[in-house]
Amino acid sequence: MIVIKSDILNSQDSVNEGLVLFEAFSGNANLAKVLYDKFNVNDITLSARLSYLSGEYEEALNLAKEAKDIYLQCEILITINQFSQALELLKNEPLDPVNYYHTGVIYLRTNEYKKSIACLEKAYEGFRNDSNDIRKLMTLSNLAVSYNSNAQIEKANSVFNTAAKLIKKSDQKRFPRLCSKFYVSYGCQLMQIGKLIPAYKYLKTAEKLINGNRSEEYFRCQVFIGYVTKQLGYYRKALSVLEKIQPTATYLNLDRLRYLAECYLNIGDTEKAKSTLERGFALSEQDKFSQIFLNLVSYQIQIAEDSSNHAQSTFSEIELLCNETKDEMSLDFALGKKAYLTNDVNLAREQIQKLQTTDFQVEALECSLVIAKKHISTGSFQKALVLINKLGFQFSPVQHIEALLLKALCYKLTDQKIHSHTSLESALLLTKMRSDDFLLAKCHLVQMHLCTRLSDIIISQKKYADIATRLEPWQIKNLKKFFASLNCRISFNIALEDKSVQLPLLEFAEQILVRNDLILDVENQSLVYHGRVFDSLRDFPVQWNLLKTLARCSSDRPLTKEMLVTQVLERPNYNPINDDNNANVTVHRLRKNLKKMLGIDLIVSRQGSYFLNSEYKVIILESLQAIKSLHVS
Repeated sequence: MIVIKSDILNSQDSVNEGLVLFEAFSGNANLAKVLYDKFNVNDITLSARLSYLSGEYEEALNLAKEAKDIYLQCEILITINQFSQALELLKNEPLDPVNYYHTGVIYLRTNEYKKSIACLEKAYEGFRNDSNDIRKLMTLSNLAVSYNSNAQIEKANSVFNTAAKLIKKSDQKRFPRLCSKFYVSYGCQLMQIGKLIPAYKYLKTAEKLINGNRSEEYFRCQVFIGYVTKQLGYYRKALSVLEKIQPTATYLNLDRLRYLAECYLNIGDTEKAKSTLERGFALSEQDKFSQIFLNLVSYQIQIAEDSSNHAQSTFSEIELLCNETKDEMSLDFALGKKAYLTNDVNLAREQIQKLQTTDFQVEALECSLVIAKKHISTGSFQKALVLINKLGFQFSPVQHIEALLLKALCYKLTDQKIHSHTSLESALLLTKMRSDDFLLAKCHLVQMHLCTRLSDIIISQKKYADIATRLEPWQIKNLKKFFASLNCRISFNIALEDKSVQLPLLEFAEQILVRNDLILDVENQSLVYHGRVFDSLRDFPVQWNLLKTLARCSSDRPLTKEMLVTQVLERPNYNPINDDNNANVTVHRLRKNLKKMLGIDLIVSRQGSYFLNSEYKVIILESLQAIKSLHVS
């Protein structure tokens, strides 16, 4: 809206008309009509504008023709998408700034961005010294959108910033509709270039100005708020916004369905994600742009579910649609997302520069993390740290958490324990601020990899196991893929059934810790039973040696008193008269301590020999070993 009847607002004998206009521009068209009738206002142009603002376009157009208000006719025709008729009207009007403005808006709506930019630049040049800030605001707002649509991102940002400075508090009160429309457009621009927190601020300001008026602008605002909230990693909050609205405009509903599907996927509900996408595809038969991004969500689901053949076919469809529409930006976006989802380091390197140039900052960060993971997998921990420390994560909290976890692992593997601990704690703090079980599980898995003591590993494993019960199988598989991509392992050397076995950390956690077997941690001289660590035997080395020896015996091969005296008490020879009592006392003391700690009678005595009760499986953990593999996977 560009024509404002400022002479009515300022005229001394038109206070009533001013009040009518005020309510109309505040979005209260029905109240404005009531006031119009109450005050017996007789102004055809004002009546036409009220009909236009309340959505009665046919009546508004007829009244505007009667009033011979060409620009109001043009404004109405643009709103109802009759662009050629609007241009015909403007051809007969003088080439003044208002004419250039409306012509520029028409070209913007018909996707002729270069023409739109040329006209709007001329319009702004004419309005530059105008005292009417709203005129300048709307011109700059449309000019910024034209720049953005023409891939001139920096110019778009600059123009939006200039326009934002024009808005005063008084303008927000007098013209909430116009200001809210600008804030929604500006918020959209900011979210497109990854500046999510400022985008959220402007969108929430617009939401207040719209004040629940369920117009198209309201739905645009809500859909964008849902998108920004999703991008910030607050998937359940985003769902609460997006599930409540049902936009009438098809393009908005398509965006809403796509964002909903992504949120459902990220909270682990793939079935809802799929059913939401089906509704989106049914609605997008003629919209190839929407089909590109709906297919991209399908691709993410198929990657999550390990449906590689379907995923390959879906991505081929994305490439075909991008080529048909000559949409290189969307293809770059999709390829960047593919690089991250498949951990394709070569594709990430190819796309990162393109993503940064087109201001897809979140996707550029994700590609950088793929490259950092590759550095870690080849043992180039310092290179990974240098890369991660260069990146800016202020508007990308989810990627920031992953970066902190990678840093924690790098610092651990370069023996920088304090930095490692600090990075992990920062990641945990950020993760606990959001309701995201998947990220929290990833944090505890990393924590398990950073631990050097079995007791600490058990604490982290219990936290992880608790969260894992709330995750889908494909999410747990994704977590394992994350560590596999790093090629950085911690293994446990254990003695099990007379064999030495080496188990990776996750396998050890799944096979051993969850079974509640009795574990003898040789390095730390402690016992683990039912998730609890007991280390009081450190103070009794003879009893600890006896327990270690018993753990390697069985009912078929028990520990005899002679073996106990020579191997545990380390006497040179066995003398029954002198040594039997010492042997009995040592076994009795160990049995008493074990019963006190574990609540079970673990030692069985039979005919002067000893072994551990076969009801309780005993595992000897010989060592915990971090492997810094330089193998290129």
